[in-house]
Amino acid sequence: MDIDKEFWVITLYETEERTKYVEDLLINNNFKYKLFKFSRHEIPWKGCLNSHIFLYREALKKNLDYIIILEDNVTLSHKYDKSKYENLFKIANTKKDWDVIIFGGFIMPLSACHSTEYPELFKTIDNYGNGTSAYLISKKGYIKALLDYDKQKINIPIDVYLSKIEQYIYNPILFHHRIIPSTVNSYLDIPRKFWFKPKVYECVEFLYFNGKLRLIIYILSGIFLILFIFLFVKIVRFFI
Repeated sequence: MDIDKEFWVITLYETEERTKYVEDLLINNNFKYKLFKFSRHEIPWKGCLNSHIFLYREALKKNLDYIIILEDNVTLSHKYDKSKYENLFKIANTKKDWDVIIFGGFIMPLSACHSTEYPELFKTIDNYGNGTSAYLISKKGYIKALLDYDKQKINIPIDVYLSKIEQYIYNPILFHHRIIPSTVNSYLDIPRKFWFKPKVYECVEFLYFNGKLRLIIYILSGIFLILFIFLFVKIVRFFI
């Protein structure tokens, strides 16, 4: 069944600038969307979790096959184009085993993925989480999450939970995380000013989606580290 391409957008009553930015972004690029506003939670990651769970319940009430979730912290990637966006949904309509397909956000350091039968789709193989800035979740996926939530089995951030089920990631990343203060992980704001720069994003994504090259770099980095430690010990012994 075709996916109704309407973004369900999560935002906060307290963050008007972010809401306006994402609405302007969607309107200017002719995206359909529906806005869901929430109040800031005293425990930010739980507030984030609860907002996503609320959307899953709404999807269940409507018996939707899939929903598309977008957070208010995104901007379009420079790699975005209409054909790549449409191809995402072609894959989602033909592949049957997925719970989640990430198509926006960020990639964590040292995380990894492996290829699938679709050149643009990769299976995540770690539990770091890639954020929840932009993703598809199937009925199977959101029902699984609701059952675990109602059994009080989700005591971790929502993106980490989603990484533990049948999660895939789409290449290219179509939406990037903006360089703005986080409403959940404010302690990461300083490193994110570097990590979320477009050129850094581009390098990280290139390595992430090129497994052989990533492996070579990891091996060389390991060799370099061993040599550095060896030389450091030699120098220390020389002066002692």
